[in-house]
Amino acid sequence: MISSRRAVAVAKFLGILAVLGLLVHMGTTLFSTRYNTNGQSIFEMWGNSLANNQDYGGPAQAQGDYAPAAPKPVKAALVALVRNDDLYGLRKTIRELEDRWNHKYNYPYIFLNDKPFSEKFKSGVQDLTKATVQFGTLEPGTWGYPEWIDQEKAKHERETATYIKGRSESYRFMCRFQSGFVYKHPLLQDLDYYWRIEPDVHYYCDIDYDPFLYMQKNKLIYGWNIAPSEYEPTVRTLWNTTQEFMIRHADMVPQDSMIDWVRDSKGQYTRCHFWSNFEIVNLDFYRSKEYQAYFDYLDRSGGFFYERWGDAPVHSIAAYAGGRQSMGMYGPDNMGVGLPGEGEAGDIEQAKGDELAERRVLFMGLPRSGKTSILRVIFDGEQAYDTMSLMPTQQRTEHRLVAGISVYDFPGIDDFSDTQYSVLNPEIYAGEHTSLVFVIDSQSDIQSSLTTLFTVMRTAQSVNAQLPINVFINKVDGLSEELKQDIQHDIQQRILKNMGYENLNVTQVHVFLTTIFDQSIREALSRVVRYLVPKYSSLETILNSFCSKSSLDKVFLFDVMTKVYLATDSSPTYPPQYIFACQTIESMEEVTMMCSGFVPTSDDDAVLQRINVGLDGNDEFFIYQISPYLLLLCIGSPEIIRQTSLLEFNSSKVTKAIRQILPC
Repeated sequence: MISSRRAVAVAKFLGILAVLGLLVHMGTTLFSTRYNTNGQSIFEMWGNSLANNQDYGGPAQAQGDYAPAAPKPVKAALVALVRNDDLYGLRKTIRELEDRWNHKYNYPYIFLNDKPFSEKFKSGVQDLTKATVQFGTLEPGTWGYPEWIDQEKAKHERETATYIKGRSESYRFMCRFQSGFVYKHPLLQDLDYYWRIEPDVHYYCDIDYDPFLYMQKNKLIYGWNIAPSEYEPTVRTLWNTTQEFMIRHADMVPQDSMIDWVRDSKGQYTRCHFWSNFEIVNLDFYRSKEYQAYFDYLDRSGGFFYERWGDAPVHSIAAYAGGRQSMGMYGPDNMGVGLPGEGEAGDIEQAKGDELAERRVLFMGLPRSGKTSILRVIFDGEQAYDTMSLMPTQQRTEHRLVAGISVYDFPGIDDFSDTQYSVLNPEIYAGEHTSLVFVIDSQSDIQSSLTTLFTVMRTAQSVNAQLPINVFINKVDGLSEELKQDIQHDIQQRILKNMGYENLNVTQVHVFLTTIFDQSIREALSRVVRYLVPKYSSLETILNSFCSKSSLDKVFLFDVMTKVYLATDSSPTYPPQYIFACQTIESMEEVTMMCSGFVPTSDDDAVLQRINVGLDGNDEFFIYQISPYLLLLCIGSPEIIRQTSLLEFNSSKVTKAIRQILPC
């Protein structure tokens, strides 16, 4: 006889089976509602079709039908828009593609560049494949500004942009080219399909069929891998412009189009788009009169330059609006594609080779240390939680401050191979205006981080004994104050002890506690960059005089976009002062509007923004804008701050002096 305890266990087990059965039934019902071709769900189609890969160039066919010099079943190629600097990142992509797939299928590669490819680049990619490789330069008129663009308006948008890649000019050139010209290039004229590849896109899984043949036989127009939501500030008017086009050219939008995939029940744009770092496309679609008319309409509106329309949302909207349900899309299957974050692989305005800016901060650390999250929060305005699942940094990327300082994010250091953008190249540490930031994850293996830091320090010592070493002990949120101080003290002692063993004569080592969830990252970076600001001692003298003559307690010179202060007076900076200053700037809609619409034309045109904000205690703020990118933030007693005439007069004098020092 079954005991009551065993009966309960059996009942629980049967209940779990019932729930699992219900979930499977619900999932099957859900998936089967997404029909793509002939009433068959895309999931059923993939499962049925790929069950016998020989129908689509499976391994048994690949050896004979796909020899390097033999004509392929589909006129197709792998295409990349890259520069010579992208060689190492591209080699990783090609190596994985060859290992996982193309060593069996030998589809040709086509590489395009706005400048001629170097012999080093050509040999560097040709060595990796038996397939045909072609190199081409872009056609005149396909890269740069069309004649109808107001370049001053476009420049103003870049200089006031706070969104991702908002300040990049070449990124906009790239988006326009990929949207409307790549398929017109002479090297692609004989192709029916193309597979877009980019540096540092990873292919983790073996692919044992021909995706080109699969798409051709199933009459699919667009293959994709991931569909995130586009960043709204980059496409502010894209949907309105698209709606205007659809109204004026209603005959070009099929009645059975799939446009409802990108608009909600209220007719608004959902911003869902296919990330185009990876796409496989039937080029007849791009060459159609409907797509060409859509691109021309967008191009004439100027949104690629007056905003930052990306090729990904353009392709996605066009595919849904112009694609019939009977044609269909090709979503993710077993390719296992890993894409870098937006702008990393697509942006060809990366730091070139070792041509680093004169005034520079080098951000380094182990993978997952959090350095890229720090820079995304500061420079791109991303929310801290949105950076928690970033892909590992694959390319060295550059961020800029208004004072002519560049901040470089290096890939996480797994080892010290050449693929790590030469962190062992002493020349990158040279120069009196260079500073190193090494980020350590406080909740991970600190000893491994320190071992890597010491290797970097030895390299830097050989060319620059005066190089400031700044250690950000990151991810300290959630730790008690006592534990934070213990970790900081321990790391400081271990660094100093190792410097003695290694006979390192580094004169400046600073250790900071940081987290992306408060202003500590901005305060730490402020302390790093202010000594790289041109004529910092002169700025400090000016601000000291300003404080003294205006009876102020403290004054900061802020970079508006990043809320990093570039200079301050010589009095001590207390964390509450800086925290409240950042929060004030962040919360003021007036400053945001002011900075997006004003361009000073002379020394007398500085905009005064009288904002009196109470600080805990008896102090208040006074804010004075120098340019769209710089402002003075003053702290003083209410009696002093309310003497606006004196502050206005002194601020105008300080503004003229600062403009003679900084490019603002």
